[in-house]
Amino acid sequence: MTNGGQRVKKVIGIVRYSVLAPDRPDFRLSKGRNSFEKYRDKVFAPDQLRMREFLFSNVTVPSLSEQESVASDVDFRLAVLTSEELPQRNKEFLYDLARAYPWLDVLECPVAKDPFAPVLGPYLSTMVPAGSSYATFTVDDDDAVSKHFLARLLESTRCGLTEYAVSFGRGFTGLLNSANRTIDFVCETWSPKIAIGLALCTQRRAEGDDPGSFPHVFALGRHFHIDKNVPVLLDSRTPMYLRIVHAYSSTMHSKGPLSRHIARRRWMNRPGRTSPKEVCKEIGISESLFSYDEHVPQDRTWRAMRAVRDTARRSLRKL
Repeated sequence: MTNGGQRVKKVIGIVRYSVLAPDRPDFRLSKGRNSFEKYRDKVFAPDQLRMREFLFSNVTVPSLSEQESVASDVDFRLAVLTSEELPQRNKEFLYDLARAYPWLDVLECPVAKDPFAPVLGPYLSTMVPAGSSYATFTVDDDDAVSKHFLARLLESTRCGLTEYAVSFGRGFTGLLNSANRTIDFVCETWSPKIAIGLALCTQRRAEGDDPGSFPHVFALGRHFHIDKNVPVLLDSRTPMYLRIVHAYSSTMHSKGPLSRHIARRRWMNRPGRTSPKEVCKEIGISESLFSYDEHVPQDRTWRAMRAVRDTARRSLRKL
């Protein structure tokens, strides 16, 4: 199927920011909790919210603000999905960002098994005209995308398909020291179909607020199985994301591949730490976030890698 030459002129990023979804199996923090109150207290723990605010305002948003120029008729929006029950002070933080960045929209979601459907449908219906092509992509509230992300995503729309996903498999993974909020270690990684920057390019199918009229990337299920639902274009030519691992990240509270790779040091078998200059050349964040200032050969970073491995192992033993 082809799109008849129609260009994508609307790109919408979707961020899940401290959303309460106690019944969703993909929310790891909701597992193993004895009550909704304990789950809510965990999601809204002050230390965790402060860390999310720091990373969102210093990593995620700056990376999207520093995108290289694209065609003037392309409209970019970032939909930040948060909970209606988020403490007021923390809501004000998000609305302050929305005032500073006109392309950022805050959407408050109800507490529900699927808290996104009631807000994403009406939002997309106002953003996307019937019959037009658009793209939605996902990024976590503690991760970043490359300065070239939008340009490369729009480049993919020349493929001629009506509906397909785009995955940027190559990027960086960094380890954040939660005590002083600096990045102590970054290395290049390759993870096809990773959720960061995963996009769905499609068309709005009809008028009205029916969710089926405007598919979005979250409607395709788990990201590692997205190719079972739509064709996937995989682009790993250059690093296109920065994934941050920290004390409150879901990867450190899971038994999934990343936590196991950290614990076993497999993913760190690289020539050494990537220099901040090299990371910032691709990702629009400040070099002041890094605790080191140059490339360090692997033999000089063994102690740092061993410390991270041991921390991950202790985290896994507590599950």
